[in-house]
Amino acid sequence: MIMNERISKIVENFNHSKFFRGSVTLNEAMSEHTTMKVGGPAQVFVCPEDEMSAAYAFFTARKEGIKTFTLGGGSNLVVNDDGIEGIVICTCRNNKITMEKDALNADKVNVVCSAGVQNNDTVEFCALNGLSGMESFAGLPGTAGGAAYMNARCYEVNISDRLSYVEYLELDELYAYADKSEALSDEELEKVFLQSLKKITIINSEEWDYKKSPFMGRERYITKVAFSLTALDKGIFTEGYQVPQTVQATIRDKNAYYVEERRKRGHFEAPSAGSVFKNNRSFGKPSGALVDQAGLKGMQVGGAQVAPWHGNFIINKSNASAKDIKDLVQLVQEKVKAQTGFSLECEIIFV
Repeated sequence: MIMNERISKIVENFNHSKFFRGSVTLNEAMSEHTTMKVGGPAQVFVCPEDEMSAAYAFFTARKEGIKTFTLGGGSNLVVNDDGIEGIVICTCRNNKITMEKDALNADKVNVVCSAGVQNNDTVEFCALNGLSGMESFAGLPGTAGGAAYMNARCYEVNISDRLSYVEYLELDELYAYADKSEALSDEELEKVFLQSLKKITIINSEEWDYKKSPFMGRERYITKVAFSLTALDKGIFTEGYQVPQTVQATIRDKNAYYVEERRKRGHFEAPSAGSVFKNNRSFGKPSGALVDQAGLKGMQVGGAQVAPWHGNFIINKSNASAKDIKDLVQLVQEKVKAQTGFSLECEIIFV
């Protein structure tokens, strides 16, 4: 991709702004940041370290008329072979985990994860601290922010079943100020950035459903996710407390069970983006079973293949391109539709 004047200006802004902490690179290979291991370069790859830096990144991109794309762990994503023009804003450096009492439930403990925390790191933190509730997500690729965005579901448990709250930037508010012609002072900018930080508390919310969240289709950037969990030993907040190894082992044994279940289902056999199609309960069968019924397991387009062991996985078997994967997805949809009358809906995102 050619470096143009606007891109050059925005990189300079990042490097000299008091509001930005993090890293900025050019022409970053997206194949290195997705579990499918495909995709061309990101024109600008920005990794903010905190909420203020993320707010600054989105605000500045809007001010300069450059489009943005948010990246988490890249586990549900297939990036175009030509890459992504504009700015990819990645959560990878926003990766702190803390713990607090749940203000709404005295019997629960909140594990508060910055958006870029890897799901497996969350699971291990819970084991170390004797906190139960996240075991079914052991072995799940991706990040806390991505899991909340997709409302990830593992072994009949939705992420929304475990949420206490989610913090996010309301980007529409940032953009409203960025679209104004007048310049803002540093003090005014800081106020705008802080005001855009919002919070959703997950109680009786109708916006959360199967693979659905209040972040889809909206200009929102998740910054922090809090999971409400059960402490197996109630002394957790006592000064000097040490979690008994037996308690840690109890949780780790459950984690290991789910990791082994994923291994037996072939989740770690080859690069993939996870389940390709959403399960539709009105079909009467999981999507993978419909693909299997259509005789499509093992079918290949270029380097992309329907996994021989699981109909709802498409793997990068041999240097697959994004086009190979997209063509194979469309072919599977067409053949399942022709045989069953059902239209499979993609879960993975193509950009």
